[in-house]
Amino acid sequence: MISLTDKQINKSMHYLMQLKKIHEARQAKASSVNFRKHILEREKVKNYQNELDRVYSEIDHNFMRGLTSHKHIRRKNNLENLIKNIS
Repeated sequence: MISLTDKQINKSMHYLMQLKKIHEARQAKASSVNFRKHILEREKVKNYQNELDRVYSEIDHNFMRGLTSHKHIRRKNNLENLIKNIS
């Protein structure tokens, strides 16, 4: 049987407490990174949605004047596909 001195036990306890702190810090960092990623994804979807609304408005405005822009329609389709892929 191995007997440990008080100094060895204290060193082991200190080491284990340091490991626990490191582990908790890494968990907090990982959750923070995931939260930020989620926020940025939602922001990207919102930006695409706003751009899509702007394109719809342009198409409606031009349609009322009897004009249609293929560029706007292509952009609308592209934005709709981007929003579907992100969501």
